[in-house]
Amino acid sequence: MSAPVKSLTKIFRDYERKNNKVVVRALNKAAITARNQLIQIISKRYNVTATELRKNIKISKATWSHPEVTLRIKHEDRNIKYYSATQTKPKRSISKTSPSGKGRIVRGGGVKARIVKGKTKELYRSKDDKRGSFLLPNTKFAVIRYDEDKKGPRGGKLKEVTGPSIMQLVKMSSIMDRVERIFFAAYNKNYDHESKRELGG
Repeated sequence: MSAPVKSLTKIFRDYERKNNKVVVRALNKAAITARNQLIQIISKRYNVTATELRKNIKISKATWSHPEVTLRIKHEDRNIKYYSATQTKPKRSISKTSPSGKGRIVRGGGVKARIVKGKTKELYRSKDDKRGSFLLPNTKFAVIRYDEDKKGPRGGKLKEVTGPSIMQLVKMSSIMDRVERIFFAAYNKNYDHESKRELGG
């Protein structure tokens, strides 16, 4: 009886190995499809290029030992200049040469930017008090950094003004359910294809 049992065990192990290969391939291909769709949707809707999205949205691929895929989206504030920012008073663009946009915000005005393509929105508004003018965020995604080592409004000199991160753009778009459906549809299609190729089923 031992010979047939060993033979069956080998068959089952071989099948399991091949099936794992099918699952891993299908998962990784589906993740690429979902990522490409996400990039296409975001770049059409928001003021961000597909090239930048590809740099900031990565895939942690599935392996035989860890058959799961993950989309890794960078959660780092984007400088306001990348959203075609301009000052409301006087009208001029935010620094496009300095990476941080240092020293280019004029007191007494606001800052407007184009996050959604074709729509300009005020992200920051100046406020005056006894200490002088400083900027206040006008949306929950606006971030202002002050250099605490330098004297100025709020005890620090204006250091950087930012808009939404790539992660925040994805959340704002409310499309993850749609991307999830795209992923599962692609996975099922890829699984069938890989299964026929590897298992002959």
